[in-house]
Amino acid sequence: MVTNDNYSEIIRSFLSLTGDERDNLVRWYARQPEQVRLYIGEQQTGQMRKQHADTKNLPVHVRSYIALLSVCRRLHWLSTKARHQKTRLSTEEARLIDQLSLLKASSRRPRKKHVPAPIRTAIDKRLYQEILKRRNDGWGWRRVAKYLEEAHNLKVSHTYLKSEFERSKDIRNERN
Repeated sequence: MVTNDNYSEIIRSFLSLTGDERDNLVRWYARQPEQVRLYIGEQQTGQMRKQHADTKNLPVHVRSYIALLSVCRRLHWLSTKARHQKTRLSTEEARLIDQLSLLKASSRRPRKKHVPAPIRTAIDKRLYQEILKRRNDGWGWRRVAKYLEEAHNLKVSHTYLKSEFERSKDIRNERN
Protein backbone atom coordinates (compact mmCIF):
# COMPACT_ATOMS: atom_id res chain seq x y z
CA MET A 1 0.00 0.00 0.00
CA VAL A 2 1.23 3.47 -0.92
CA THR A 3 1.16 6.08 1.87
CA ASN A 4 1.30 9.88 1.77
CA ASP A 5 5.02 9.70 2.63
CA ASN A 6 5.58 7.58 -0.47
CA TYR A 7 3.62 10.11 -2.54
CA SER A 8 5.82 12.89 -1.19
CA GLU A 9 8.87 10.89 -2.28
CA ILE A 10 7.34 10.27 -5.72
CA ILE A 11 6.50 13.97 -6.13
CA ARG A 12 9.99 14.99 -5.00
CA SER A 13 11.65 12.60 -7.43
CA PHE A 14 9.32 13.54 -10.29
CA LEU A 15 9.69 17.33 -9.93
CA SER A 16 13.06 17.61 -8.16
CA LEU A 17 11.48 19.95 -5.61
CA THR A 18 12.00 19.80 -1.86
CA GLY A 19 9.08 20.07 0.52
CA ASP A 20 9.93 23.72 1.27
CA GLU A 21 10.07 24.56 -2.43
CA ARG A 22 6.67 22.92 -2.94
CA ASP A 23 5.26 24.88 0.02
CA ASN A 24 6.60 28.13 -1.43
CA LEU A 25 5.04 27.41 -4.81
CA VAL A 26 1.66 26.68 -3.23
CA ARG A 27 1.88 29.94 -1.24
CA TRP A 28 2.80 31.81 -4.44
CA TYR A 29 -0.23 30.22 -6.14
CA ALA A 30 -2.50 31.26 -3.26
CA ARG A 31 -1.33 34.89 -3.50
CA GLN A 32 -2.25 35.16 -7.17
CA PRO A 33 -5.47 36.91 -8.19
CA GLU A 34 -8.34 34.66 -9.19
CA GLN A 35 -7.87 35.32 -12.92
CA VAL A 36 -4.30 33.99 -12.73
CA ARG A 37 -5.37 30.97 -10.66
CA LEU A 38 -8.01 30.15 -13.29
CA TYR A 39 -5.36 30.39 -15.99
CA ILE A 40 -3.12 28.09 -13.95
CA GLY A 41 -6.03 25.64 -13.70
CA GLU A 42 -6.33 25.60 -17.50
CA GLN A 43 -2.61 25.03 -17.84
CA GLN A 44 -2.75 22.29 -15.20
CA THR A 45 -5.22 20.32 -17.30
CA GLY A 46 -2.91 20.52 -20.31
CA GLN A 47 0.05 19.55 -18.16
CA MET A 48 -1.80 16.47 -16.88
CA ARG A 49 -2.37 15.39 -20.48
CA LYS A 50 1.33 15.85 -21.32
CA GLN A 51 2.45 13.89 -18.26
CA HIS A 52 -0.16 11.15 -18.59
CA ALA A 53 2.26 8.49 -19.83
CA ASP A 54 4.69 9.12 -16.97
CA THR A 55 2.08 9.40 -14.21
CA LYS A 56 -0.71 7.05 -15.30
CA ASN A 57 -0.01 4.63 -12.43
CA LEU A 58 -0.52 7.35 -9.83
CA PRO A 59 -3.88 8.35 -8.31
CA VAL A 60 -5.59 11.31 -9.93
CA HIS A 61 -5.09 13.63 -6.94
CA VAL A 62 -1.32 13.04 -7.02
CA ARG A 63 -1.18 13.55 -10.81
CA SER A 64 -3.19 16.73 -10.43
CA TYR A 65 -0.90 18.01 -7.69
CA ILE A 66 2.22 17.24 -9.76
CA ALA A 67 0.71 19.10 -12.72
CA LEU A 68 -0.23 22.08 -10.51
CA LEU A 69 3.28 22.31 -9.08
CA SER A 70 4.81 21.95 -12.52
CA VAL A 71 2.72 24.80 -13.95
CA CYS A 72 3.29 26.97 -10.87
CA ARG A 73 7.04 26.43 -11.03
CA ARG A 74 7.15 27.49 -14.67
CA LEU A 75 4.92 30.54 -14.23
CA HIS A 76 6.63 31.59 -11.00
CA TRP A 77 9.98 31.45 -12.77
CA LEU A 78 8.61 33.43 -15.70
CA SER A 79 6.93 36.04 -13.53
CA THR A 80 9.87 36.64 -11.20
CA LYS A 81 13.28 35.43 -12.23
CA ALA A 82 13.04 35.61 -16.02
CA ARG A 83 11.86 39.20 -15.82
CA HIS A 84 14.91 40.25 -13.79
CA GLN A 85 17.57 38.13 -15.44
CA LYS A 86 19.15 38.77 -18.79
CA THR A 87 17.90 35.52 -20.23
CA ARG A 88 16.71 35.11 -23.73
CA LEU A 89 13.07 34.17 -23.65
CA SER A 90 11.32 32.29 -26.34
CA THR A 91 8.37 33.94 -28.01
CA GLU A 92 6.06 31.61 -26.09
CA GLU A 93 7.62 32.55 -22.74
CA ALA A 94 7.43 36.28 -23.52
CA ARG A 95 3.78 35.85 -24.50
CA LEU A 96 3.09 34.06 -21.22
CA ILE A 97 4.71 36.86 -19.21
CA ASP A 98 2.56 39.42 -21.04
CA GLN A 99 -0.54 37.32 -20.49
CA LEU A 100 0.19 36.96 -16.76
CA SER A 101 0.73 40.70 -16.44
CA LEU A 102 -2.58 41.40 -18.18
CA LEU A 103 -4.42 38.89 -16.00
CA LYS A 104 -3.00 40.47 -12.85
CA ALA A 105 -3.81 43.98 -14.07
CA SER A 106 -7.38 43.05 -15.01
CA SER A 107 -8.02 41.58 -11.58
CA ARG A 108 -6.98 44.69 -9.65
CA ARG A 109 -9.75 46.55 -7.96
CA PRO A 110 -10.39 50.06 -9.19
CA ARG A 111 -9.50 52.84 -6.80
CA LYS A 112 -12.28 54.16 -4.65
CA LYS A 113 -13.44 57.69 -5.23
CA HIS A 114 -12.41 60.07 -2.52
CA VAL A 115 -15.31 60.88 -0.26
CA PRO A 116 -14.66 63.74 2.15
CA ALA A 117 -15.12 62.95 5.82
CA PRO A 118 -18.45 64.23 7.17
CA ILE A 119 -16.85 65.91 10.19
CA ARG A 120 -14.30 67.66 8.00
CA THR A 121 -17.09 68.87 5.71
CA ALA A 122 -19.14 70.09 8.67
CA ILE A 123 -16.18 72.00 10.09
CA ASP A 124 -15.34 73.51 6.69
CA LYS A 125 -18.84 74.55 5.68
CA ARG A 126 -21.22 74.86 8.63
CA LEU A 127 -19.29 75.22 11.84
CA TYR A 128 -16.16 77.20 11.03
CA GLN A 129 -17.58 80.58 12.09
CA GLU A 130 -19.15 79.10 15.21
CA ILE A 131 -15.88 77.42 16.26
CA LEU A 132 -13.98 80.63 15.51
CA LYS A 133 -16.39 82.65 17.67
CA ARG A 134 -16.00 80.22 20.60
CA ARG A 135 -12.21 80.22 20.26
CA ASN A 136 -12.16 84.05 20.17
CA ASP A 137 -14.25 84.02 23.36
CA GLY A 138 -11.40 82.05 25.03
CA TRP A 139 -12.85 78.55 24.90
CA GLY A 140 -10.41 75.64 24.89
CA TRP A 141 -10.52 72.87 22.29
CA ARG A 142 -11.99 70.37 24.75
CA ARG A 143 -14.80 72.74 25.63
CA VAL A 144 -15.52 73.47 21.94
CA ALA A 145 -15.59 69.71 21.18
CA LYS A 146 -18.02 69.15 24.06
CA TYR A 147 -20.19 72.03 22.84
CA LEU A 148 -20.31 70.57 19.29
CA GLU A 149 -21.40 67.23 20.70
CA GLU A 150 -24.16 68.76 22.79
CA ALA A 151 -25.41 71.45 20.38
CA HIS A 152 -24.87 69.75 17.00
CA ASN A 153 -24.66 66.05 17.91
CA LEU A 154 -21.18 65.99 16.35
CA LYS A 155 -18.84 63.79 18.37
CA VAL A 156 -15.25 64.78 17.65
CA SER A 157 -12.03 64.64 19.64
CA HIS A 158 -10.45 67.93 20.62
CA THR A 159 -7.19 67.06 18.81
CA TYR A 160 -8.97 66.21 15.55
CA LEU A 161 -11.10 69.32 15.87
CA LYS A 162 -8.01 71.48 16.32
CA SER A 163 -6.14 69.95 13.36
CA GLU A 164 -9.16 70.19 11.04
CA PHE A 165 -9.91 73.75 12.14
CA GLU A 166 -6.29 74.76 11.52
CA ARG A 167 -6.36 73.05 8.11
CA SER A 168 -9.60 74.81 7.21
CA LYS A 169 -8.18 78.12 8.47
CA ASP A 170 -5.05 77.69 6.28
CA ILE A 171 -7.20 76.95 3.21
CA ARG A 172 -9.34 80.02 3.85
CA ASN A 173 -6.20 82.17 4.27
CA GLU A 174 -4.79 80.87 0.96
CA ARG A 175 -7.97 81.86 -0.84
CA ASN A 176 -7.76 85.43 0.41
